Amino acid sequence: DLTTAKGKSLAVDKLLPIIAEIKDQIRQAHYLQKLAQLLKVSEHSLEAALARIRPRQVRGRAEEPKPEATTYLHPLLSSPLEEYCLVLLLQHPELKYRDEGLLPEYFENSENREIFIAWQQSDKIELVKEKLEPAIHEHLDSLITKNLLSNNLEQKYAECALRLREKFLRSLATKIEAVLALEAQSGDKAADLAKLKEQGVEVNIQLGEVFAQKSRRRFEQRGRGNEPRKQ
Repeated sequence: DLTTAKGKSLAVDKLLPIIAEIKDQIRQAHYLQKLAQLLKVSEHSLEAALARIRPRQVRGRAEEPKPEATTYLHPLLSSPLEEYCLVLLLQHPELKYRDEGLLPEYFENSENREIFIAWQQSDKIELVKEKLEPAIHEHLDSLITKNLLSNNLEQKYAECALRLREKFLRSLATKIEAVLALEAQSGDKAADLAKLKEQGVEVNIQLGEVFAQKSRRRFEQRGRGNEPRKQ
């Protein structure tokens, strides 16, 4: 209910982080204005809230966090699934030549994403660190030295990549739905709404493909489990 203070607060909590992720400043300002009109609040108040979400900019660069903040925030930003996938790739170079369709944008954590990009661009694992900022070296070292069972590596990597893709698509679908709701309630052009709906349909189709792949793999695994053991 956008007529109540609680409803407006919930809308801001849900939509403002999505607007903060828009890198194009013109588009970001466009959606910020729409949200202000929809909620009947001042743009200035939303801009102040937005500034608390995104990193403050200092001469065009993000302000370095204080050491205390880094220690506190790192566990909150960690992703076990992303890190597990990186451990597989970093510790087993042979997986580099398996095409599982893994993309940088599937890594929500910025450190993990930078490590994956460096891994993609490096022929040898020793060169990965050279492509990274020193602040990420400790995280890279922790991934390289983690203990991991080395059985069924290809299967583990394929499943991990598929789960990351599903996670990314689910998040993207949620964002499209939120922006679509904002566009609809602000009375935007039908063409814009149609384009957003088309994007949402495409994401749902891709999610359907992911679910089909997961179903096939479960069926194959059950089939292998029922095979008679060789004497």
